[in-house]
Amino acid sequence: KNIIISELGWEDYGEKHYESIFTRFYIGYILPKKFNVDFRRAHFSTMICSGQMKREEASFAWLVTEHWVKSEVDLRIYQATLEDSEIHFDIAGYEAVKSRIGEDGVAMVPLLHSPLKLLHVIAGLENACLLLADDPEGCEALFEIYTAKIMKLADECCRSSAEVFMTMDNLDSLSHSPRLLKKHCLKFYQDLGDKLRSSGKLLFSHACGQLKKICPEIRDSRMDGLEGIAPPPLGDLPIHEALAISDSFIANGGMTVHTLEEDGVGAAARIDDYTRELFASIKPHANRFLYSSGCNTSI
Repeated sequence: KNIIISELGWEDYGEKHYESIFTRFYIGYILPKKFNVDFRRAHFSTMICSGQMKREEASFAWLVTEHWVKSEVDLRIYQATLEDSEIHFDIAGYEAVKSRIGEDGVAMVPLLHSPLKLLHVIAGLENACLLLADDPEGCEALFEIYTAKIMKLADECCRSSAEVFMTMDNLDSLSHSPRLLKKHCLKFYQDLGDKLRSSGKLLFSHACGQLKKICPEIRDSRMDGLEGIAPPPLGDLPIHEALAISDSFIANGGMTVHTLEEDGVGAAARIDDYTRELFASIKPHANRFLYSSGCNTSI
């Protein structure tokens, strides 16, 4: 490898079959995501058997992330791919989950992302910010195509028996500033929520970060609630303040790693005290609170 780099000017592509944008997208996304085929398993297995890599190193290799979109050219390619794609709600799969849950709860259905979060996912947070600044027209064109796909998907959702849907947005004022939320997400949330509510559904967003600065935008979005709220010290929005966003707003979350990992002498008492104080703080709105993990939990 070093010889062909130094003598022939060969450039390392970074990964196997990453020599072009198409092969990178196909090998790095289509095969593992759609068909659960990841050639790195065979590649790493060979390296382990030949002594070039330790098994422990291979296990960490799965955590390496390479974003699909790195440039304006990549953005156009992703846009064309998305435009030629169809997104559908697996109603049969949902019904199977619903039957397993029975009367013990309600399945909250993930409904992909807002347009801004989509850009974070495909480009990474840092590069997404650069693309928004350097190629606003390209980003807006992508958002328009994506929003049309999601609204079409929402029509299928409205015909299902599912009752609660959630955008997987990881809302956080550090990555979703008030200005960016207003510009790129507010109308998306409003239109999506209105469509779902016309069929008796509810719309939530996954919101596990710092939320205080974007409470006005969350209110204006007309979402029915937030899921996975992490109260202080991990987040910055206490549950009682989340419930005050509107008279009908539903808060889901409240228990973070600080409570889940209580250990040692008196742990049970501390968890009990925390829970009692939490519920005391939300009176008389406890009927709009779902006590659950606040996302920031240990794995």
